[in-house]
Amino acid sequence: MASTPRTYFRNYVVILIVIFLAGILIYRTQNKLQDFEVYEGILDEIELTSYKDNHQAVIPLVRFTIKDF
Repeated sequence: MASTPRTYFRNYVVILIVIFLAGILIYRTQNKLQDFEVYEGILDEIELTSYKDNHQAVIPLVRFTIKDF
């Protein structure tokens, strides 16, 4: 099948539509700070540790617990 300007244009339009819809999907699924739950209380324990991912990169982690929760 020979490629014609019509098929190039159709492919271009389909790619633009896919990129546009992906952009809308990414924008709509972004969480804002107000979307997260907030807990208040006295900190009971704070633990600093690290985690190695699959690429052996060290990722620092902070874990804490809240009293009476």
